[in-house]
Amino acid sequence: MKLFAKNKEDLKIMGQLANGKWIKARGRVEMDRFMSIPELVMIPSDLSEVNAPPSRKDNAAEKRVEFHLHSTMSTMDAVTPVGDYVKLAAKWGHKAIAITDHGGVQCYPDAAKHAKKNGIKMIYGVEANVVNDNVAVVLNPRPDDLKTTTYIVFDIETTGLSVTQNKIIEIAAVKMEEGKEIDRYATFVDPHELIPYHIQQLTNINDDMVRGAPEVDQVLDEFVKFAGDAVLVAHNARFDVDFVNAKLKELGRPPMSNPVLDTLELARLIHPSLKNHRLNTLAAKYKVSLENHHRAIDDTIALAGVLLGLIEDAVTQERMTTLDRLNDKVGKDLSNTRPFHCGIYALNMTR
Repeated sequence: MKLFAKNKEDLKIMGQLANGKWIKARGRVEMDRFMSIPELVMIPSDLSEVNAPPSRKDNAAEKRVEFHLHSTMSTMDAVTPVGDYVKLAAKWGHKAIAITDHGGVQCYPDAAKHAKKNGIKMIYGVEANVVNDNVAVVLNPRPDDLKTTTYIVFDIETTGLSVTQNKIIEIAAVKMEEGKEIDRYATFVDPHELIPYHIQQLTNINDDMVRGAPEVDQVLDEFVKFAGDAVLVAHNARFDVDFVNAKLKELGRPPMSNPVLDTLELARLIHPSLKNHRLNTLAAKYKVSLENHHRAIDDTIALAGVLLGLIEDAVTQERMTTLDRLNDKVGKDLSNTRPFHCGIYALNMTR
């Protein structure tokens, strides 16, 4: 909290503040336009000291062990020294505590000292940055010629990200041959449930638009027939393909086994220096119109244009001419791979 004094009376009041004191403040919150970076500030009209709230207790019969913890040695991740954590865990009756600073182990000596002092077992860990060096550009690859094979560029919109809990509300696809659109499929799907507000805001699809639309079994049967054995193309394709296959499984239908080209991974492979590889960024790079982002039909049409640009670059820059060759460089350059976090813990003094 930042405090600013405007006069001697303010300075006198602020002089009574100290770490550990609890105060109740009343005032107005407004945007401070005079700071170098404008931010919300509170302008207090009065302050009063109050009693500290009761300290928290752990009354569980079986105490837990904290396995994910950042100390001040975890840059920009925490503001609490490891000793404070250990002291509190011991006070609560915990028998052990783990330390998992992000990408560092510098707090181990301090952690060991406080663990010994408080009679608690210290579990030494780290939150590591891990990259997957085996994310394929093409799933189920075939030696198809990149410029002449048939592509089904598609996109789905759903009520959420869970393949088990959420529903498809729109699916759109464009069939491409030799760089030209030859057919198109697009329809809403009736989810028989209300579309969450944040999904409506994201997709501009509301309940009235999907009410009475075709059922999901009819739509997926039509889509599978439309796709045939062509190469499926989507941006972050694993989400779209997994969602479709999960719904096919629910309906007792076999999954789609077509080759799948992920334009997100292809873009990361060919253009590692781009600031990001979102569809709108790629659309701007390849000068493709994208007017209604997050509507399946508009995203699909834009992605079809992006696909043509990516294929041309793959052929001319990377000398890759067939679909299966797009996986040749997978795992070779990790400079643009997005890491995920993994907790790693020492079992003993050697491993």
